[in-house]
Amino acid sequence: MTPIGEQHRRSTDFPYDLLSLPMNTLHIDTSYQRPLKRSSVLKIVKNYQPALFDPIAVNMRDDGELYVIRGQHRRAAIQEMFGQDAKAPCMVFIGLNHEEEATVFYAEDLYRRRLNPNDRWSARLQAKDEVALAVEQCATSTGWHIDPNCGPKTSGCLRAIGALEQSYLKYGRVPLLDALEMIRDMNPDGPPPNALIHGVTHFIFLYRLDQPYNKRALLALLQKMTYHGLLSSAEARKRVDQCKPDVAVTKEIVQAYNKGKQEQNRLLPYDVKMMGSGHVTRNAFRSSGSAGPE
Repeated sequence: MTPIGEQHRRSTDFPYDLLSLPMNTLHIDTSYQRPLKRSSVLKIVKNYQPALFDPIAVNMRDDGELYVIRGQHRRAAIQEMFGQDAKAPCMVFIGLNHEEEATVFYAEDLYRRRLNPNDRWSARLQAKDEVALAVEQCATSTGWHIDPNCGPKTSGCLRAIGALEQSYLKYGRVPLLDALEMIRDMNPDGPPPNALIHGVTHFIFLYRLDQPYNKRALLALLQKMTYHGLLSSAEARKRVDQCKPDVAVTKEIVQAYNKGKQEQNRLLPYDVKMMGSGHVTRNAFRSSGSAGPE
């Protein structure tokens, strides 16, 4: 196949022009375009920043009509924010055939090196991303360091960034701090997995304000169970109860905590506790108008 745009430009030139075009002049070819996803459009709208907007790739076909090659979700987002005829920057190819359009559509990933987790995390910190800075502070203040690329036997290292961020957003800063302290004091010999971070944070969120809850007794219990012992028993629980790994961790902690205790000193069983607590949502800490989880 002839390299795209070669028939229109010298090899040292880019095969497109950068123009600002009205969005209602652009068409979508559904023969190779994926279906428009409403949630993707809303995500672009929510996070829209003009300086970060990637130009929409467009082809002017031989009949003069303009077709979106890449960026139909960006097109829809611009229209939702600014109106059907709003303008946005476009990379305009001229005279590509159908095969070339489809090639440009799928080939972007061949030429763009995706950020690895460590690069992405470092960039978020340098950009002063609010959540990233808060999670980093939770980690460093409890004696951890975050490195998504650390080895499986690296002590004192956290690499489950997704679990840390989700736990912070869903359960708040204080439960995550307590969870990281407890996991640290269990003396793990490597980065704790997602399920352990989620499970311990979830347990603390549910039970830390209950009258029978005793943080010191819980820590002693977890140290006695050992890091690997808790993970092993949670894996067995997951198979028996057919539950998620983090829920299995929470259930195992509750069962171990209640073992041998009198009724008045026991925590409510996990399933009973969940029935009374209601569904925990990502926005639970923002309903009061506060800036972030506490």
